Amino acid sequence: MVGILKAVTDLERAGDHARNVARSVVDIKGKQRIAEVEAIIATMAREVSEQYDDSIESYGDADQDKAKRTAQQYDEKLDQLYNDIASPSYQAMAKDPEIVSSAIIYLNVAKDLGRISDYSTNICEWTVYLATGKIIELN
Repeated sequence: MVGILKAVTDLERAGDHARNVARSVVDIKGKQRIAEVEAIIATMAREVSEQYDDSIESYGDADQDKAKRTAQQYDEKLDQLYNDIASPSYQAMAKDPEIVSSAIIYLNVAKDLGRISDYSTNICEWTVYLATGKIIELN
């Protein structure tokens, strides 16, 4: 029962961050944009979505091996994508004050996607708990 309640909480929190991303899409309209950063954000969003789907699937199947693979598979890749978003965003802010608000939105979206990834990892950890009764950290 504990594993189920904890996983539901993580799902709800991931949903809060997804809502933040959706709001950012609206907020960026009419602002100066950086196509390179938006392409990386799109890639990160796809990766996070795949990780989320895989974590839910592993939980539904109580497949601890898939849960462990899922957590490990995405961690470094998503950290790198965050850095790939942050670096050009900070550089753009230093060069052009007009881009600051857009760059901050990009950084917030990357942060929200990172948190969704963290909650997906938590779900993978609860999958292992469901299967074994042991609490472990996967990252």
